[in-house]
Amino acid sequence: MKKIKFAVLLVCLFTSLYNYAQQAPPARNKVKVTGKVLEKVSKQPLEYATISITAPNDTKVIAGGITNPKGEFDVAIAPGTYDIKVEFISFKPTFIKGKTISGDTALGVVNLSEDAAQLSEVVVRAEKSSVEIKLDKKVYNVGQDMMVKGGTVSDVLDNVPSVSVDSEGNVSLRGSDNIRILIDGRPSNAINVAEALRQLPADAIDKVEVITNPSARYDAEGGSGIINIILKKGKNQGFNGTFIASTGLPETYGLSANLNYKTEKLNYFTTAGYNYRTNEGMGLTNTSYYNADGSPKGYLDEDRDTKRIRNGFNARAGMEWTVAPNTFWTNAINYQKNSGEDKDYINYNNFDAAHAFTGTTNRLNNADTGSENVEFTSNLIKNFNDKGHKLTADLSVSRNTDDSDGLITALPTSNTTLNDQVQKQILLQADYVLPLGKGSQFEAGYKGSFGDLNNEYNVTNLINGEYVIDPKKSNTLEYKENINALYAQYGLKVNKFSYLFGLRWEDTNIQVNLLDNSIFNTKKYNNLFPSAFVSYE
Repeated sequence: MKKIKFAVLLVCLFTSLYNYAQQAPPARNKVKVTGKVLEKVSKQPLEYATISITAPNDTKVIAGGITNPKGEFDVAIAPGTYDIKVEFISFKPTFIKGKTISGDTALGVVNLSEDAAQLSEVVVRAEKSSVEIKLDKKVYNVGQDMMVKGGTVSDVLDNVPSVSVDSEGNVSLRGSDNIRILIDGRPSNAINVAEALRQLPADAIDKVEVITNPSARYDAEGGSGIINIILKKGKNQGFNGTFIASTGLPETYGLSANLNYKTEKLNYFTTAGYNYRTNEGMGLTNTSYYNADGSPKGYLDEDRDTKRIRNGFNARAGMEWTVAPNTFWTNAINYQKNSGEDKDYINYNNFDAAHAFTGTTNRLNNADTGSENVEFTSNLIKNFNDKGHKLTADLSVSRNTDDSDGLITALPTSNTTLNDQVQKQILLQADYVLPLGKGSQFEAGYKGSFGDLNNEYNVTNLINGEYVIDPKKSNTLEYKENINALYAQYGLKVNKFSYLFGLRWEDTNIQVNLLDNSIFNTKKYNNLFPSAFVSYE
């Protein structure tokens, strides 16, 4: 019995020792390693840069992570001495050897330089469209969406949530077409914005900003929101570019090129595109007419056949100069020219109250359209630090023409229409951004917009074999608008709540003159426009 007890005691003792040996050593408390990764020249944050932490002279990764959209990273690891590697595709990696980490450690800003040697390889990467949600807007990064390859800006916008484009190229936001279109933060100076967007190749677009609640930074014009189209400027060192050709049905052809050459100090970029397209359609409208007592008066059936032909050329060329590591000056020239034909054949069938056929009439509309737009833009950016403290200044000078000549034939009558427009526009803008600690920011700026539009509209009637101007329907409109504006706004974030408060002041001087009738009107006014936004994440 004693032997049995002794054996049991030995088993328990060895079991206890075995269990103790199997226990892991107590875990050390982990500390955080933080930092920010930027592109060395532009000081722009690099999203998805990789951080790898290894033991000294070892390749096995112990801990790591990737950067967020602001280029920031946060990696947890036990205290010790490590080698740290920061890398990003097509950039030279940065190594930090033998870094002793005893507590929370901030590595600061890590600047990565582009690796020109990697251009000897061909790397195929897939890019997908992504969405960034900010306090006052949503940003849609176009990426390499194959759905719009070879298309136009209108195709890009039609793929953006809450934005739609109809068959005529008119853009609406959440069902309303009362919106403003900006290109690189400046108003589109084209007279026919819908047509201008259909001439700009999709490959020229970097991202689209949808602003449904414009802050004090933007003009106080009413509307359903703002769509800001950001154009591409090449980011890769050396010479690079893309060529895209497309075709489709109904008869459509497109050709676009996007070229870029970048050195340490200078970045040359250009985009050119040609587009030809046709659009045919038909429609049927049935109209009923009634007397005051509700009895039928007559009926009208309308058949319509339409055909639209458009062809246009668009080009943009510019240069970005890195004046200093934190100062960038970009100048560009934009040119657009397009022409088209519109044909409408309309057949009217008339019926009496008993729906008996009484007769038919026809109407043929033929119109030729054309436009030419030239614009010079200049943009200066001064970054005071890498935390968002900056000053930007913009200048835009443009001249746009839009012509439309039409012939309307409805025998025995015939009319012609002439609509010639010339618009000149000058835009000056300056914006200052000052971060105030973590999660808060102050902004202020000025905008001056000076426009001059001359619109000549004539209607002629066929009388005795000659077309004679109809003075009741013809006139020359002169419209001048000068606006000076100042704004300031303050934004802050408290826990999951974000706040943005702003105030905008505008001084407006408008002249509307009918030159043929010697009618002159002037309106001057200035107003304050407060704004406030609250969002919860």
